[in-house]
Amino acid sequence: MTQPGETTNYSVAEHLRAIQNHVKPRIVDYVVANRQKVSAPLARRYRKQGATPVTADVNALHLMGVKVLLGNLLDEHGKLRHHSARLAQLLLDEFLPQTSKR
Repeated sequence: MTQPGETTNYSVAEHLRAIQNHVKPRIVDYVVANRQKVSAPLARRYRKQGATPVTADVNALHLMGVKVLLGNLLDEHGKLRHHSARLAQLLLDEFLPQTSKR
């Protein structure tokens, strides 16, 4: 979710550009992003606070030279959080060699 007044209307690529403007050399090779829609009731509640979902603009990220890992990563329990088990599995699937998976 965006932070009102701080990252209003930022996409994932814009978040990454902000980071890259503060670090040299380029240090980001991968971006993990959510592709799951926020439920309508929770989206309305966040919108009232000025926050909106961050758009995973995959083409812009690829043009920036990063690999994008997308997953259904939301955990909704009154607030939005990252679903830690799905996030961990996404990373394991990408970075653990096939032969060592069990």
